[in-house]
Amino acid sequence: MMIWRVLVACLLASRLACAQGLPTVYHESSPPNAEFDVEASVHVLPGGTVAELSGSFSKVVPLALETVLTRTPSVRTVRFESPGGDVASALVVARILRDRGLDSYVGRGCNSACTLAFLGGQRRFLADGARLGFHRASAPGVAPSRLDAMLRDAYGQQGVPSGFIDHVLRTPPDSAWFPAREELREAGFVSGPVPAGLGAPDDPVSAVWAESLAVLRWASDATLVRFGQMLAPLLGALANRGGDVCWGFMHGAPTDLSAMARKSALEEMAAVLKQVGDDVRGAPAVGIDNAERTRLRAELGADALKRDANYCRALRGTVDAALGLPDGARGPALRALLAGG
Repeated sequence: MMIWRVLVACLLASRLACAQGLPTVYHESSPPNAEFDVEASVHVLPGGTVAELSGSFSKVVPLALETVLTRTPSVRTVRFESPGGDVASALVVARILRDRGLDSYVGRGCNSACTLAFLGGQRRFLADGARLGFHRASAPGVAPSRLDAMLRDAYGQQGVPSGFIDHVLRTPPDSAWFPAREELREAGFVSGPVPAGLGAPDDPVSAVWAESLAVLRWASDATLVRFGQMLAPLLGALANRGGDVCWGFMHGAPTDLSAMARKSALEEMAAVLKQVGDDVRGAPAVGIDNAERTRLRAELGADALKRDANYCRALRGTVDAALGLPDGARGPALRALLAGG
């Protein structure tokens, strides 16, 4: 799941956080919750006043954003839809927003490093149902106290209260804390209601999809089976849009599902995703060891999945294979396939 890895190497660009003594930080995880490997995109939305930054933060993202903003001076807001990524790059993006006096907005989800970039907005807005996700850092061979100090400094320099940062640092690296709207407001993350016309409401599935994937490993077997039954036909619809669209959706990229499924189907999917959240709040003790996960993935042919034009159809085949197992085996197989065990 969400595991921070620290690269102690300074980026040389003048805007970067090395001047503050911060290492470059990113975190990564196994599909479908990869946070560092989601292809980034920066583009101007219709109307010309909002630029959307989606995907993982990396060293190329700040330059891409600067280029878009320079070419489109009418942009006044940056919309973030990101699972996380390189912390130093996120801090550069925050500086860009501050220097230009731009607002920030999240329509669905902004997690980990993305939350630092979001803080750069002069005014900061969250759509109804949107979430900011936080967790503690960890890295092999790096003292937790050092990582804690790095995150505390990064958030503290942007005005986040120490009590809020304490909660972030109490959240395990393989989990995520999604504060309530009131907590975010009190901590200074949210400026107020979303201005009229800033963002259209997202479909009910897309709004919670990335968050649900991030915690899917803790869902019950019964919920995982319902999730798989919901996912299979959705993959069929996504396959018709191309391998990149399907890959992006399964790895946290914003995807409009409203044209791919009936409203009733989306509502049913949203109900299943809500059950995932309910299961996680119940903190069930579920999981499989690595050897069992490897065996199950091999049996399902999951290791052959790759990013190409056939990704969606191949993934659906593995999901169907898992759903075809005996009752007691379906949940563990889907957990190994979709949630990394």
